[in-house]
Amino acid sequence: MRRVQDVFVRALAVLLPLLLLAAALNRGGAPAFSTGAPGEGTCAACHTGNPLNDPAGSLQLVAPDTYAPGETIEVTVRAARPGAARFGFQITAQDGAGNPVGTFDVSADNIQLALGSPDHVTHAPAADSNGEFEWAIPWEAPAVGAGEVVFYAAANMANADFSTTGDFIYTVQRGLEQGGATNSDRLDDAFPARFSVGAAYPNPVAAHERLLIPVDGRPDGRVHVQVYDLEGRQIPVITPDAHAESLAAGRVAIETGSLVPGVYMARILEGRAVHTTPFVVMR
Repeated sequence: MRRVQDVFVRALAVLLPLLLLAAALNRGGAPAFSTGAPGEGTCAACHTGNPLNDPAGSLQLVAPDTYAPGETIEVTVRAARPGAARFGFQITAQDGAGNPVGTFDVSADNIQLALGSPDHVTHAPAADSNGEFEWAIPWEAPAVGAGEVVFYAAANMANADFSTTGDFIYTVQRGLEQGGATNSDRLDDAFPARFSVGAAYPNPVAAHERLLIPVDGRPDGRVHVQVYDLEGRQIPVITPDAHAESLAAGRVAIETGSLVPGVYMARILEGRAVHTTPFVVMR
């Protein structure tokens, strides 16, 4: 009997954070990874009953044709559909390798970080309107540039009956070329070939343990490691192995002693590349 109880307790320790994640994703704005970008789904996974990109409505991304490294530009998501009464959206930006790139400023009106990712922005809250709505999102380009950047966005144009049926989902993408002079040698140094990040382990990890994240490649200089909670807040952590000589061993480490039980995203910045991996902390 005791053995059965032990198995149940261990299973609950793993499942409880995931249940909390599911509950969190239903608060506030849309859950992350719903823009239609490569490897992502769309809002149509939950809002069913109508075809994607129905011709009676439209979704536009309005932005300059080019950006300069370190420049902040405004990207506008413009949604329109006759009869729609409630609007929501989500957006992300990726470089040519599919990595999140640049930084969104969520201090503007009607926007917030999407739940589960610091690289996706969504509505805050959904907007009541008559047939059309738009969001203006400031985006800061990486200081060293990233080549062509593609913005991916999805929008929900809803009937405001607070159900997940009868709504219309639209997707759109827009590419921006990098303008200005580029130092190719600097870019090569900042983004070494074959640098990659694996899945964090052990996962789940106990609050007193060290989380390890495998990496492949020998970057030139320091790698920055950040941790975010599901609300998009950066959590201070100790990362003793985020430097070149330790990375040669094939991993970075995060001390989890300051983290309360829950679900987190580790974000590893190396030059102009950004890699993310989720992990769960339990007691």
